[in-house]
Amino acid sequence: MMIGLCLTRRLTSLLVGFVLWVPAAHGQEHPCHVDDGISGYVEAIDARLQTLVLKADAAQYFVANITVPSGGKSPFELMQMRPGQFVSIHAVQGMEDRYGRRPASVWLRNEMGVHVWVQGDLLRRGLAILDGLRGSVLEQCSNALAAAEGEAREAKRGYWSRADSILSAGDVEKLAQRSGLFTIIEGVVKSVGDREKRLYLNFGEKWSEDFTISVVKRGRGAFKGDIKRLTNLKGTLVRVRGVLDNSRGPLIRMADEKQIEILE
Repeated sequence: MMIGLCLTRRLTSLLVGFVLWVPAAHGQEHPCHVDDGISGYVEAIDARLQTLVLKADAAQYFVANITVPSGGKSPFELMQMRPGQFVSIHAVQGMEDRYGRRPASVWLRNEMGVHVWVQGDLLRRGLAILDGLRGSVLEQCSNALAAAEGEAREAKRGYWSRADSILSAGDVEKLAQRSGLFTIIEGVVKSVGDREKRLYLNFGEKWSEDFTISVVKRGRGAFKGDIKRLTNLKGTLVRVRGVLDNSRGPLIRMADEKQIEILE
């Protein structure tokens, strides 16, 4: 009886916090599972470049859709991934970054033989935050990713326990300290500047001093999404995320609609 109790406690401790996937043959299929991915053993991991190499195809992959807050470990280190482990990966051809890495949705088979969704697990534990610019892979995963991050935010786990996890658009002094860092900001859009090549969402009266969102309309770096929706955001409370630039007042260059949430 005591042995069974100890085993149950050990299994429970291993499962807590993980976002699991049970194959359809044995239960309900996870919404982000795909059948056209690649599975195999990890050949190598580069924590500095956050790159994973599979023995099966020798291609390089990185964990898409998430970023680890500044000062944190890589996703592979956080998941304690190592060469020789079995993973399943879904990546889109032709989306390689400048390092030749492919953005991927990654599933890790743990010591119990259970597949753990890396993105979902890290988001749910507050060890990573959503980043729509890091190689979006599966559109059907958007809701699951948002739900995992939302759960951590509501419970104030990990990153979300910090006082500066979300900054106010009006706190210019704190924003100035975040130059070059991935930052999440909330505020009410005071005005919308619609120019020929760019759209500006202004959060203050002085655009050169107050927080601004810059959106490129066309050409290189053009916004991916419904840009017309942005023109109607005056007076709306929003949450935006991205790398903060303070060269001419705090500014985020928004290239994808996944970077912004309408809160009211």
